[in-house]
Amino acid sequence: MPEFLGHSFADVNRWLRGECGQREGKEHTALWRIMLDSSVIRKNNLFFDTNLSLGEDTKFINTYLLFTHSVGILKETLYYLTIREGSANVTSNGNPVLMTQNKEKLIHARQEVDAIAAEKGKNTHRYWQGTLVLSAVQLALRLSHDKSGGWSVFCHYLSNPEVQCAIKEFHPETATVKAVPFILLKLKLDWMLYGLLKITPQKLIDKLL
Repeated sequence: MPEFLGHSFADVNRWLRGECGQREGKEHTALWRIMLDSSVIRKNNLFFDTNLSLGEDTKFINTYLLFTHSVGILKETLYYLTIREGSANVTSNGNPVLMTQNKEKLIHARQEVDAIAAEKGKNTHRYWQGTLVLSAVQLALRLSHDKSGGWSVFCHYLSNPEVQCAIKEFHPETATVKAVPFILLKLKLDWMLYGLLKITPQKLIDKLL
């Protein structure tokens, strides 16, 4: 589940130190690459969350993993992902406001996974707290160049109690350039972060992402 549910604080710090890529060691949760035991799904009455337009597989897979006792891994590549214009991922990534809304829905979805895990005596919350601070920086980058009220959307994301808690608890372990946005968030200088990114050329922003 640490590879499927999101990024931990430790994952973010490893990336900030340049020890790994942002997605290195993380699994793609798309169902096209995973075989599931239908008896586990039926027995535990598992369904997709129809309120999610993006990330529904993340919630489903991680919930499934809480009810199964073993997994097998096949290293041979049997599928190839085709990026299709108009897909949910492409649409969300090209629309920062929609991206923000999807990320907010996923916070609630992951909390529901946490609740199921807690009933089983497991703590999954720590596996995805880092995702929230990464998303805060990503959204600042995207929304600062959006012309449809990006600042108010960004503030709405930062007002989420779970996001506020993650930013407060996260401690960057390095003072590299990549860590500056996270430090500004911790110092509650989100307005400064947003303003600096707003005047940053798009080419540089693409490199930061």
